[in-house]
Amino acid sequence: MAEQVCEQPPVSAAHAENEHFTYDIVSAPATKFQGNSLEVYPKGRTRIGLRRSGEVFSHVPPQAKVHNLVLGRTWVDSYGSFLVTNTASGDKVALEFKPCGWFGAGQHEFDGHVVDAEGNAKFAMSGKWNSHVDMCACNPDGTPAADAPLRRLWTCAAKPEEDHYGCTHFAWHLNSTKYLSRPPLASDSRRRADRQALQERKMTEAAAAKQAIDTQQQEQHKELQQRGEQWQARWFEPAPDMQVLPGEEPAEVVPLWRWNGRYSSTRDSMPAGSDDWPEGVMGQGFAISQRLALEQ
Repeated sequence: MAEQVCEQPPVSAAHAENEHFTYDIVSAPATKFQGNSLEVYPKGRTRIGLRRSGEVFSHVPPQAKVHNLVLGRTWVDSYGSFLVTNTASGDKVALEFKPCGWFGAGQHEFDGHVVDAEGNAKFAMSGKWNSHVDMCACNPDGTPAADAPLRRLWTCAAKPEEDHYGCTHFAWHLNSTKYLSRPPLASDSRRRADRQALQERKMTEAAAAKQAIDTQQQEQHKELQQRGEQWQARWFEPAPDMQVLPGEEPAEVVPLWRWNGRYSSTRDSMPAGSDDWPEGVMGQGFAISQRLALEQ
C-alpha cells in the first residue's frame, strides 16, 4: 500500500508485509533539471524488519539520473553509494554504483563488500544492478579469498512480453486484481481511468482522464478550504516519536511517518461484490475524495 501523505513538498509513504517481513518506506525525493536530463536525489527512509529474528535493516539507495528527456532515447543511470545496515548488529552492505562513462563504460556495474560492525570485510559483492548480483568470501582487507567460489545471489528475470514501459512482472501484478480476494477501495489507483488507458496505450484517452482527475483534485481543495479543513493522509500517520537510525536522513529532510494499520479493517468491511467484480474494476469507479471513497 502506498499513499502520498504530503502534496507540497511531495512526500509518499508505503508499507508491505507478510508472515516473514515488514517493509516501510518514506520517499521525499529532490530533483534537479539539467536541460536534457533530470537528476534525482532519492531522499527517503527504508526499513525492512524480519519477523522471526526481530532484526531491522535500514536501506539508503544511490542517486539516479534520467538522460535524454527532450531528445534521444530516454535511459536511467544509477550511481553513488548503496548502503544496507543491520541496526541490531551493525553489520553493513556497502556498495558503490558506477556512473556510466563514455560509450557505455561501466554502465549498470557495482561492487562492494559485506562488513561487520568492526569494519572487517566478510564478503565481496559485484555485478550489474539490471542483470545479476555475485558474491564470494573475502579477506578482512576486502580482497577475494583464495579459491573462494563465486556465488550468484540474484538474476534479473526476463521482462514481460509486450511490455512497453519497462515494468517487471511484480509491477504488473501490482496493477492487476488477480491476487485480490475483495474489490479494491474506490481510492485504489487500479481504478484510475488514466492508468488503465495508459496500460492499453490509449494516450489521448489517458491524457483526458488525467485532466479530469486533476480537476477533481482542485475542486476537493476548494471544498476543504471553504470548510476550513486540511487534507489528511488516511493510511499513514505522522510519527514524531520515531527514532532516526544511523545513516538515515534527518526528520527535517525526510519526515517521519508510520503505517496506521487501518487499511485492512476498512477493506474487509467493504461488500465482497459479485463474482464477476474483477472484470469491472480496472479503470472504473475511482474516487479522488476520501469522503466519496468511504461512501463507495
